[in-house]
Amino acid sequence: MVQSRRFKWHGWTIKTVSILVVMMVSGVGMVVAISLLTHTFPAFTPGQVVSSTCTTLAAQDQGGAWIRFGCGTSSPALTASAGTATATPTGFATAGYTDLYMVQGTPTTSCTAGVTASQKLDPGPTTVTFGGGGEPTGNWSYCADFVTFTPKSTFTVAWTQ
Repeated sequence: MVQSRRFKWHGWTIKTVSILVVMMVSGVGMVVAISLLTHTFPAFTPGQVVSSTCTTLAAQDQGGAWIRFGCGTSSPALTASAGTATATPTGFATAGYTDLYMVQGTPTTSCTAGVTASQKLDPGPTTVTFGGGGEPTGNWSYCADFVTFTPKSTFTVAWTQ
């Protein structure tokens, strides 16, 4: 009887050696591909989404239980371009108002009636997307609803992006 001789390399069969060679060649190709796909991104500062011409607001007009605020008696409180910004009211909960909105247009019976657009800002922080299917860009004023006709306290709204 003749015994067949099998190829062995350091005790490994030809099948095992072939599999190892294929795996090593594949691995080298992947390493080369990864090193060829390196991108460096430049520094970038996005444009300002929300801007204003004032820091202290004035009462513009008032209805039965709402008041609108802007820069002076006729200018909007802020102008918004496309993008996302976050409004954080501070001191609003104890100021004596019930709701705080940013509005486009002039309210009639409440901060959300008769306006072109409105966005509730309290209790905050509230993230607002302007343009691209979100709130309209352009000029905005603030509007606060109230129930009692008692003096109201000061409060602030800080915008970040």
